[in-house]
Amino acid sequence: MKRLNFLFLAIILFNNVSFSQKRVISYPLDYSKNFLEKKEYTSLFLQDNSTMNFMLILKDNKKVEYVLFDDKFKIKSKIAPEDGFKNTIFNEDDADYLGGVAKDGVFRCVYKVTDKKFLGSSTYYKTEVINFVMKLIKTEPLFEITKNESLLISFGEFGQYFSITASDSNNELKLYGMEADGKNFITSLHIAIPATSKKKKITDYLEKIKLISTTEEPGLELAKEKVKLFHTPSHISIMVNEGDDPTQIYTINKSDFSITHQSIDHSFFTKDEKGSSYINSFLFNDMVASLILNKKNIRIALYDKTGNLKKVHVINDNTDMSAFAQSPVSTERRGKKTSENDITEAKKVIKSLDKGSEAITISTDKKGRLIITVGTHDPVQVSGGGGSYGTRHTNVALNSTSTNVGPNSYETTYYRPGSSSYSKYGANNYKSLQFKLMIDPVTLNLMKGLAPASVADQIKDYIAEVDTKAQAKNQFQLNGKEYYGYYLTEDKIYVVEEIFIRK
Repeated sequence: MKRLNFLFLAIILFNNVSFSQKRVISYPLDYSKNFLEKKEYTSLFLQDNSTMNFMLILKDNKKVEYVLFDDKFKIKSKIAPEDGFKNTIFNEDDADYLGGVAKDGVFRCVYKVTDKKFLGSSTYYKTEVINFVMKLIKTEPLFEITKNESLLISFGEFGQYFSITASDSNNELKLYGMEADGKNFITSLHIAIPATSKKKKITDYLEKIKLISTTEEPGLELAKEKVKLFHTPSHISIMVNEGDDPTQIYTINKSDFSITHQSIDHSFFTKDEKGSSYINSFLFNDMVASLILNKKNIRIALYDKTGNLKKVHVINDNTDMSAFAQSPVSTERRGKKTSENDITEAKKVIKSLDKGSEAITISTDKKGRLIITVGTHDPVQVSGGGGSYGTRHTNVALNSTSTNVGPNSYETTYYRPGSSSYSKYGANNYKSLQFKLMIDPVTLNLMKGLAPASVADQIKDYIAEVDTKAQAKNQFQLNGKEYYGYYLTEDKIYVVEEIFIRK
């Protein structure tokens, strides 16, 4: 009953604020198309971290506008080519925005460009430079990738852009990057695959790698993947879990591109647990949290980044779950509709988690206490939808100048600014079981108290309310606040609203 009362109060509070979102931009825009054309209303986002200004690229079937806003949402500059797409990246057959960098009013956007031909196609990676100081737009070639490389992941954050490829011939990673001022760099790194791994090729070993952005509240939908990339302003860390083998962490120092390898061996297994357990880990600052599951119990092991075990919390059939920051709950969400069921027996939680889609995340609340979320996350297929969100299957070599392809087809993930994990396809349609623990950051002991409201859930609730009328959508963060941009067809304006977040 207490839980029901709490949920009822939360619903009332949300409803009271959901209709009082602060509109910060109302930009007049007449998106147009020919009568028989399919609508191609698009908005793209990129921030200049040096000035805190940001750019919106607003495109329809015939024209494009590049609009620069300051951090107060005032228009600083605008470029609207009179000849449509002629001298822009959008004059290409197909240009897919991946992100970019910006500095002092010069924005460099990275695109995957497909040149369609009568008997095939070629794929290139190019940069469109939007210079608001000189009022110029130009397109430049970017990197060229050899045919024996496979693109694993592309992302841009903290004033840098990266595309990471892998080569099976020498178990090597290659980082193709761009600094905020447009300077390009390429570096190669060797990855040592553990002898215990069943995967001998690096493309298999790092398959389905997912970015965990430190600018977002971590979610189970990404954390459940066994290969994760954690990106900070100073480091790139790749974490790999395979069965109940030791957790592997490869940390790349971005200042000199040196790489270190750390193996965390979960050595407290009993003999009968080895080989029948599953491990998934998560990196947060200098702490590693590992979720260790088998049919008998749940262990949450906390390590420092060097692999020293600091604390183990065990959940078994006899665990009193009343001390949890959020009791176990099973959730099914389909757009606006959400159903929840409390789970009161620990053995049911253990049974539900022991199915291979386990995940663990760490975040902090406003008081600095650690919030550990444990659970599962499985997408729910909805009518009219298809495929997985945020990923593309490709076997075309990055920036190739011909139809050169990699040795196999791998799942490649692109992360672009203005497209948060909360707003991707499928984010609002899933089944999940989860619970939360509150941990003292010094002693690592359990603390009593309620976990804060999920930022992800609040954003998803907001998007579900406006999504039916939204075109050319963007969901992004500025100065620690969350925003949503979309086009109102009838009003002919592009709006950006601040999403009120309870913490």
